[in-house]
Amino acid sequence: MPFSFFMYPFIRFAKTYLTTKKDPNFDPKAESSIDLRVGLFDRDFYPELNNGRYYAMCDLGRIKHARLMGLMKVLREKKWFLLAAGSSGAWRHRLPLWTRYQLRTKVIDVDDRWFYFLHSFYVGDKMHANFLLRAGIGSKVGIVSPQEVMSALGFSDISFEENQWVKEWLKSEEGRPAFRK
Repeated sequence: MPFSFFMYPFIRFAKTYLTTKKDPNFDPKAESSIDLRVGLFDRDFYPELNNGRYYAMCDLGRIKHARLMGLMKVLREKKWFLLAAGSSGAWRHRLPLWTRYQLRTKVIDVDDRWFYFLHSFYVGDKMHANFLLRAGIGSKVGIVSPQEVMSALGFSDISFEENQWVKEWLKSEEGRPAFRK
């Protein structure tokens, strides 16, 4: 098996996908969580959870959240796909090799195109890192509005409060050199 196979946590992805079922009582605004451990192929030379691996773990959090809402079935039926469109992360404490931690995932805001996920890494009650990730749903004709996605999931009457932190983050993104005209 090539070493590159270990660069993405395929086994944890499969485990998360296969062990998480749709929960008809799951509130899309609720927090979901996964208990994980820093493994041998997650570490860098220091040895602690590699900064890029945090983002792969965030993928697992979003997959679990999507499965709990029933989104994966809707994606297959409608031939939609998942998109990531921006992120911001902050690390406060190390996650050394073999450390058990909990990844908590929550949708904290929604606009006309995107869902905004907060991913937080905890050991006990201590937050070690967190990431804001802008994600969406795509189709052959473009981005599917979150309202259409939520309606397809049976949550057409749900609304999210505007999150000031997300609004400030979006404002700061306007000055990013790569996106200036």
